[in-house]
Amino acid sequence: MPGIYEGVTAHLAALLAALLADVGPASSAPDLRAAAQLQAELALKRRNLTLWRAPRATLRHFCANAASAAFRGLAWTAHHPLTLFIALPVLIAYLFFKYSGTAIVHCGRKHTLRWRDH
Repeated sequence: MPGIYEGVTAHLAALLAALLADVGPASSAPDLRAAAQLQAELALKRRNLTLWRAPRATLRHFCANAASAAFRGLAWTAHHPLTLFIALPVLIAYLFFKYSGTAIVHCGRKHTLRWRDH
């Protein structure tokens, strides 16, 4: 809701202005003012970044964030101990038995391990 967002932004700007007013000459007031100005500019850009006002930019940012999240999720999954020590060996064993010609052959109720006839 834009009303709530604008109210929160105005409240934060008022708090930052109060902090800047209390700053003495020994501190870095220009740095705080520059940070406040940058924060206000970024808030204005975020407010204008909607699907109706800037559809290409919005979709570009969404796709970039979605791709980044997917990549980080895949990287986390690939480096997880369960993947490395359980899922990967099971997958390697499955692929070995499937493509090497060795398989479990069902003979009635018994399961025997033997070479398949090609």
